[in-house]
Amino acid sequence: MDFDLTQQGGKAKLVVADGALVLPGVFEEPVLPLDRLSSAVAWQIDGERIAVQVTDTRFANADAQGEARATWHTSDPAQSRGGARFPGGAGFERVPLPCRRHPGAPLSAFVHSA
Repeated sequence: MDFDLTQQGGKAKLVVADGALVLPGVFEEPVLPLDRLSSAVAWQIDGERIAVQVTDTRFANADAQGEARATWHTSDPAQSRGGARFPGGAGFERVPLPCRRHPGAPLSAFVHSA
């Protein structure tokens, strides 16, 4: 993991090989094994406003592979219910990948999993 931090924000790069994420309450099995995971994260702090961008996220394990991007920012207190900055707003983008069927796998299994 590499970090670059200032009072106005920062950035980090994360690379994991042969690791796992623990996500209780997200999946039935909370430990998600990973063959690889990489991501870049940047954040900015401007007074009361905080913004975060997650880019170039790539992941793979025995069951899936993919790419994703996400953003998050604090709410504008003047426009949010109760004048709060949190929980803020988020955006997610799944980057489409070409679908591949494993050789020898029946087409019906591929269609069901797509």
